[in-house]
Amino acid sequence: AVQDLVSNVKPDLLCPDPISSLALASLPFTSAQKILTMGNGSSPALGDPKTYPYNFTFGDLSSERAIAVVQAVLNTKQTKVGVLYQAASAQTTFAQSFSQLAPKVGLTVVNSVSVGSTTDMTPELAQIRQSGANVLVFDDQAVGQLTVAMTGLQTLGWKVPVYVTPDVVNGDMSKLVPDSVKSQFHAVDLLISTTAAESRPAVKAWVSAMVKLGPLLQRPNAGQTDIVWVAKWAYETSQKKYGNVSASSVTKVLDTIGNKNAFPYADKMVEWNPNPAFNAESHNTAAFDYSNFWAIHGATTPVNGGYPDAIPFKITIK
Repeated sequence: AVQDLVSNVKPDLLCPDPISSLALASLPFTSAQKILTMGNGSSPALGDPKTYPYNFTFGDLSSERAIAVVQAVLNTKQTKVGVLYQAASAQTTFAQSFSQLAPKVGLTVVNSVSVGSTTDMTPELAQIRQSGANVLVFDDQAVGQLTVAMTGLQTLGWKVPVYVTPDVVNGDMSKLVPDSVKSQFHAVDLLISTTAAESRPAVKAWVSAMVKLGPLLQRPNAGQTDIVWVAKWAYETSQKKYGNVSASSVTKVLDTIGNKNAFPYADKMVEWNPNPAFNAESHNTAAFDYSNFWAIHGATTPVNGGYPDAIPFKITIK
């Protein structure tokens, strides 16, 4: 479908699939045709300008998620960690990053197990429990897999605290986590996905506008709103500076967005405030300041897409 779109429609700007593995599959076609792409994938590979020179990704990076989850687990004072993750690009990167960072701050990853789409994770959970884990980290973006994992804990009667990544969070969490294990569930989520984020005027205005269009169950499209403002600035600046809006010229502009006073729409940015900090070496959010980007919440029901019980926390480790 992407190849057909690129060959026949030839768009100036294309937003690839937010699922990293699908985005990675489409980028060779768009790159070969010199089509600018902006998306929300979380795999660091998406932001390599040497491989995909015209792609810019606004997703929170798997490696940064790992830092956030390590921080959250570290705050529990538990030290023996088991990791259960989906055998997919972003989740594998997350698991690897977590396992590399954890020992540096005093945590021990006693077992790290990948799992495919399944209706029963009890064997994998039992394996991790037997390894001596006293806290479980879970990352799986496939629909329904959180319920499978939490049901497995219920079956085993394993009262271990569970910390999940933003990819696991999907709408009304109270319906996805069995009652008997709700107290064990902790979501390390993006601050934008919580009502606490509405203290910023741009977020409050965005939520109000979105609610007028219909029920707001989640906030994954917050980053898409930021893409619009970044694209507006990049195309206008490219036309003014280079006299054209070719992918090469717009890319040169985007490479400067992190420069002081370069981007004039910081007050409009919903998720990536003040801007995603792209540069010539990195077309992802690696240079962005993630220290106040996260919050923890339970298996609760969102209000206008934001979880009301969330507690923001600060990253103090590197």
